[in-house]
Amino acid sequence: MRSLLLLSLAGLIQSSVALKILLTNEDGVDHPGVNIIRRALIEKGHKVWTFAPKDDVTGMGASLNMPNVKVVQHGDTKERIWEVEGYPATAVLVGLTIMDQEPDLILSGINVGYASGPTDIHSGAQGGVLTGLGKDIPAFSLLTNLSEDIDDEVHYGHASVFVTHLLDVLVDDMVVFPIGVGLKIGYPALLPDAIPRVVLAGYGHYNPFSYGYYKTSNEGVYKIGPAPSAQRYHADSDAVLVEQGNIGVLAITNDISLHKTEDNAYFLDDIASVLSKTDARWTRNNEGAGAPAI
Repeated sequence: MRSLLLLSLAGLIQSSVALKILLTNEDGVDHPGVNIIRRALIEKGHKVWTFAPKDDVTGMGASLNMPNVKVVQHGDTKERIWEVEGYPATAVLVGLTIMDQEPDLILSGINVGYASGPTDIHSGAQGGVLTGLGKDIPAFSLLTNLSEDIDDEVHYGHASVFVTHLLDVLVDDMVVFPIGVGLKIGYPALLPDAIPRVVLAGYGHYNPFSYGYYKTSNEGVYKIGPAPSAQRYHADSDAVLVEQGNIGVLAITNDISLHKTEDNAYFLDDIASVLSKTDARWTRNNEGAGAPAI
């Protein structure tokens, strides 16, 4: 198993350990969110390499740029920042190629707009994280909404402080992440003293809204916008918990298959039975009824 730990004796004695972090986002390399959390991580002693899209590429999921992608070092070379003319998943893969060592953690954030449930598949922020998890590297996403009552950069600063504390505790408690497992962190649009708790969330298959396309005044042109969610309300859903003002932390994995649990065991047993019967009925030499003519 991989770990978010540097288990040297010196590291264990210290209150925190310097992690090698690959930082990305979906809102673009010049977005204040990614730069504020980068500074916060560096101030805590972590080593940060930023590989972020040149422009805002929200909603691109885990898309990859093919066959080529342009990558340019951004600003002072000592700052280790690269702008990628592509998507977050591309930026992560490019970063893993350029870095001279494998990161301890891939962090996507700070991303504006909280995706959850059925909207996760559209999130570029999540796409970058799932790409990292597919490389067996622990990966976190940090998503938040904004508030008219809080200055955006102040809000990003508060969220950054939370993440640095989370990393401290993970390291101090020697938490080992199973291969392919990471975290999605939902930070509410509230001041820290108004946040009731930090809680482990369930997936819940719920988001308060989804997406749809709507007609515009231009013939044949449709525009994306929010649409009511058809998903059931789940009290432990990450989206619900964040809506209620909590910091909702959801364990995520790049494995989208359905694992057998007590709740779905009967269903998977039924599917296994169906497959067995299908296997017995299926004529492999294509001579059975309904076989296509060749």
